[in-house]
Amino acid sequence: MGQDQLREIIVRAAIPLIVEYDTLAIGRIAQAAGIDEGALLAVFDDKDAVVRACMATGGFPGNRQAARDPAGRRRQTVGPRWTGSGWVGDGSARVRSGT
Repeated sequence: MGQDQLREIIVRAAIPLIVEYDTLAIGRIAQAAGIDEGALLAVFDDKDAVVRACMATGGFPGNRQAARDPAGRRRQTVGPRWTGSGWVGDGSARVRSGT
């Protein structure tokens, strides 16, 4: 297996791990890639180099929320909002009066 092919395998294995875990060890990346730590370190200097390679692919989302919800279906709202037929997000069931 060539260096480029091994790099690709490592990066593909690391991207989901980076999204899932707050902290990440070289051993976990190597295990996910199906290689030993020595093989990983022969291709990358350290864990940060792996993360940089993942980011360079363009396949690495910038934040965990984007990774979990790539279509943006979950919208974060701050406080209640008017939907046109009533208030949403404040725990009440208020509806607009017939004006």
